[in-house]
Amino acid sequence: MFPTGKLVPIPRADWPQLRDLFKGNDLANEIPSNAIQNYIEWTSIDPKIRHLEILSLNDSWQQNGTFIISDRHELFFFSLEPSLSSLEEALELIDWDFPYRIYAILDQHQAVLKRVLNKLNVPYPRATVACNLYRLSKEIAIGLETTPPDGFRLGNLEPRHVKTINETWPFRSGGSEYALTRCIAWNTNVGLFNEKDELIAWCLLNNLGIICVLYTVEKYRRRGLAEVVLRSMVSQLAQRGMNSVTSVLLENVPSRTLFEKLGFEGNLTVHDSCHPVNRLVEWNFC
Repeated sequence: MFPTGKLVPIPRADWPQLRDLFKGNDLANEIPSNAIQNYIEWTSIDPKIRHLEILSLNDSWQQNGTFIISDRHELFFFSLEPSLSSLEEALELIDWDFPYRIYAILDQHQAVLKRVLNKLNVPYPRATVACNLYRLSKEIAIGLETTPPDGFRLGNLEPRHVKTINETWPFRSGGSEYALTRCIAWNTNVGLFNEKDELIAWCLLNNLGIICVLYTVEKYRRRGLAEVVLRSMVSQLAQRGMNSVTSVLLENVPSRTLFEKLGFEGNLTVHDSCHPVNRLVEWNFC
């Protein structure tokens, strides 16, 4: 039986109202709230962003809090409906003949995705990783010391740094340079530079409002420089009135230890997936 519903774009003028459905202290709601706010800001910077929609099943988002963000080859979805039936029907309406990267999927939403793909005879993504979702409150972050050690300075990243950052990112793909460029140009970011003005550590905020791509050049490791960069990032977010949220691979013990040292807490598991296809398409970044 084919789904009878329809995916309807939510007008941009309604995005703030959609975002406000996720107010509160629930850790799971931080991501949809931050993601929608991020796209509100991005579309104010560039109102002509192409291939970007926030979709609702039959325009029912006000009743169920169910939506899907479709941004080029990336998907993010969420629902406040206990039964998740609207999310299941919405996912059935996605054209799975195209490749997608799907980020920050909660356990219960992951189960729905598996059920939908099985129903449609679509292979479940093999490249799926589990992460722990953490949060640091803005009240704690605002008081953190952010002074760099002697011989280093903190500054903003620039688009010219994208190539270096992309080359060191283990999750890079055919479209990752563009994705990183948008985050650097439009989002809060932090770079740490040495006396020669060489970039030696960095941290970004992605399109879902999640701290990501925290990295230190190998010869500068074990000096606490990643912590310097992270402190600066969370302080800047706190000054914007935001809690800091990140997701860390479950097996990445050093990163989890660093975030927990700064006071990040959380015990939610989220999943990142890459859904490839075996056909010629414009975007095939999996």
